[in-house]
Amino acid sequence: MHPNGITHQVVPSDQAGMAAVLRWLSFTPANAFSVAPPLATEVDPVDREVAFVPSKTPYDVRGMLAGMTGEDGAFVSGFLDKDSFQVREARLSRSG
Repeated sequence: MHPNGITHQVVPSDQAGMAAVLRWLSFTPANAFSVAPPLATEVDPVDREVAFVPSKTPYDVRGMLAGMTGEDGAFVSGFLDKDSFQVREARLSRSG
């Protein structure tokens, strides 16, 4: 698949495209009167603390959103559920 002015996520095949659609739909409620389904994960519990602390020097904001690997190699959690952050329009959002 390729950028065509309509798509927001570029994937290598139709099968990967359908997998991306199903993943996106998994975050949405079944109808307007439902709540979104919770993500079933033991790695990232609902009551976890956000461990990321912004620095006074420039930093990659994706660490604040998605979490990152710290200097000691341990995962530092961000605002979003682990492994749920996906970059859209990656070719347009490059920095550095």
